[in-house]
Amino acid sequence: TRGQEEAVAVLDITADFDESNGQLTVTVSATPMEDMSGSYRLNAILSEDGVSGTNSGYNQTNYYAGGGVGAMAGYEFLPGSIPAAQMVYDHVGRALLGGFTGASGSLPADMTAGETYSYTFTTYTIPSSMNWENMHIAAVMHDANNNGRSINAWQKTVLEATTVGTKDVIVNHDLARVAPNPFNDVTNVYLSLEAPAEVNMRVFNAVGQEIAARNYGTLNGQQVLPFDGTRL
Repeated sequence: TRGQEEAVAVLDITADFDESNGQLTVTVSATPMEDMSGSYRLNAILSEDGVSGTNSGYNQTNYYAGGGVGAMAGYEFLPGSIPAAQMVYDHVGRALLGGFTGASGSLPADMTAGETYSYTFTTYTIPSSMNWENMHIAAVMHDANNNGRSINAWQKTVLEATTVGTKDVIVNHDLARVAPNPFNDVTNVYLSLEAPAEVNMRVFNAVGQEIAARNYGTLNGQQVLPFDGTRL
């Protein structure tokens, strides 16, 4: 299945957000797991959770009304048009920053395994009618030679994308180390944070598949994060 395919590249998302005017600038990066050549593109898609409204445009057409097509978590007992007051929608698409098939020129024709390639999209202004705290940014890598087919994706909330995480700390500030390394069963990640930062750990295998992830929340100072590899 698609979910079991090996990732051809690891994606990440960073962003700058000005809450005073709603301006959001998104940067998506891709690190290929193998040398790649072709027409590949990056995209950034904004979605919002918890969307509701009061007019009839927010009503939900109910295919399961009356029970004629079987049970569906109680929807069979609701009317054919569920009133807006009873509906809250998640994963509502808000913007395609790179269009339907990604931004042309966002990735070079030839990419080297292990190198990171980044693209910054045109700044998008989040309207005041949307709740940025409920919004996600989905990074997508498209194959433009295959009808824009999505070949990998990754998602963060706007808040997560604008917060420095462990990857940034390790790469830019060298404030983390792993010991023992290599290890068989259990190792520790040692952090030395000079200021409070939200820490996320993502673990990938040699072919780019994410095999573990954890959000440690906001940490500061000297921290030791055990990692148990026996469950992988």
